[in-house]
Amino acid sequence: MKSVFILCLFSMMFSVNCFSQVRILNLNKTNTERTIHIKEHKRIKIQTVEGKVFYGRFTIIDSTSLMIKENLILLKDIKKVRQKSLFSTIANPIFIAYGSALFVGGVLVIGTGGFGALVGGVLVITSIPMILTPAIVNNHDSEKWNYLIQLE
Repeated sequence: MKSVFILCLFSMMFSVNCFSQVRILNLNKTNTERTIHIKEHKRIKIQTVEGKVFYGRFTIIDSTSLMIKENLILLKDIKKVRQKSLFSTIANPIFIAYGSALFVGGVLVIGTGGFGALVGGVLVITSIPMILTPAIVNNHDSEKWNYLIQLE
């Protein structure tokens, strides 16, 4: 009797995994064939047309809306979507702070003149991508991207 019960339990758990569908937020670039898939319950940051910003794990409600922390957001009201992994949440401020310190140090070293100007110039040039990249990368603006919810 125990073995039958365990067999039934495992078959139910297996069948739920086999027949469940994954819901995905698709981001399609308008002028190219590029597509980005974001699975449900991943961290994203959304900016709406009204200027409100929502951050967290999202849940898909239906084909036209999703929810972040009990806030219903329609796809047509989204201005910008950004993927926010846990690593980027932790690492981006570190990169910005380190890049800013290099930039300030480079500017101070440039002021010494001579060989210091060369070293300071290299520091300034290498610090600029560390400051700008976290702010620019991963933004998917509604003017360049189409948003669509699909079942996988």
